Amino acid sequence: MSYLGENKLFSFRDNYCEPISNVNLKATDTANFGRTIASLFNRFTVGCSDEKSRPMLYSLCAGIADSGKDVFLCENTELPVFKFRLPCTSSECGIFLSEDDTFTLSFYDKDGFPMNRINMRSIMENTYCCENALCGKITHISPFNQIYINSLRDSLNDKCLPINCGISCGNKKIRALWQEFFSDSDDTLILQISDDGQRVNIYSTEFGFISYDRLILAYSMLLNNNGHTVFLPDNFHYAAEDIASKQGFNVKRFNTDKKIPLEAINQRFTNDALYLCLMLLKDKAKFFSVIGKTPYFATAKREISVIPPNSSILGRAIIEPQGRIFISRSGKNNISLLAQAYNSETAAELCSAWNEKLRRLSSCTNLFHDEK
Repeated sequence: MSYLGENKLFSFRDNYCEPISNVNLKATDTANFGRTIASLFNRFTVGCSDEKSRPMLYSLCAGIADSGKDVFLCENTELPVFKFRLPCTSSECGIFLSEDDTFTLSFYDKDGFPMNRINMRSIMENTYCCENALCGKITHISPFNQIYINSLRDSLNDKCLPINCGISCGNKKIRALWQEFFSDSDDTLILQISDDGQRVNIYSTEFGFISYDRLILAYSMLLNNNGHTVFLPDNFHYAAEDIASKQGFNVKRFNTDKKIPLEAINQRFTNDALYLCLMLLKDKAKFFSVIGKTPYFATAKREISVIPPNSSILGRAIIEPQGRIFISRSGKNNISLLAQAYNSETAAELCSAWNEKLRRLSSCTNLFHDEK
């Protein structure tokens, strides 16, 4: 997770923020936060899935509307459904509130993709409170759960449902959503779903652990159109190009900090884990066949306690003979190392090597220099 910084209330990472450790967040704080971010976007959609988030949900919406901006408010919805509906509301900013382990606000763009770093920095650093004589509208909208489910069913032949797979997920609402399509009764093929429903790994008794990234590339191989193009973010595993050249499709990279190409937006399988699994597992024979042809590749991650310097090395890929390493800030005094290789041993070795290198050279001006 890439650390962006802090303001008086929140610590920002990737596309979300959470209260800093010494802040006892109150509803008045989220209302004021709503006022400060109201100047950045013209229309908002704000949602949550649990009762605990309601006070903060209402106060955030009140702050935004108090500044003259319109808000669509949606309670009792799950994050995959929330993302699916965002384009329907014509909102420029979607904010999803969650209080599973800690209170978080996750931000999404108008197409349901994670908000980019440029806009997240604007949200973090903005102090202007939008002043408007007119109060914006708060419009309650009902959850789109059934519309989301129907859109997935329309992509399938109902005769194949439910698909026989096990389901492992700590969030009972997300698990219930997946149980609309999967039987949850097979111990030989288990879907391991993140609590927010955004990522999934598969455990198979035949193939072992199958990562989310490997599932994305497996579906890319299954697409019928020879010579088709798959759009992937810059930090996706470099194995994608090798696999594409052997399997007859193309890979185009895009920068998530810039405007996402329309072709990438229209690739539902790269931004909807449930859709991805349905497309892969509706024909298990094909799925097992393509997984057998998908080479193994690995990613390793390590957090180290080094004061992160302001340096051009942060946030970039470093190409090594054995793989690639990404170095980014993960906290005030922490750096995250993410290594990509074709096996887990090499990825771990890359992390260890750069761990030692950063510790030795963190104070060396030849490697790091302050930004002017």
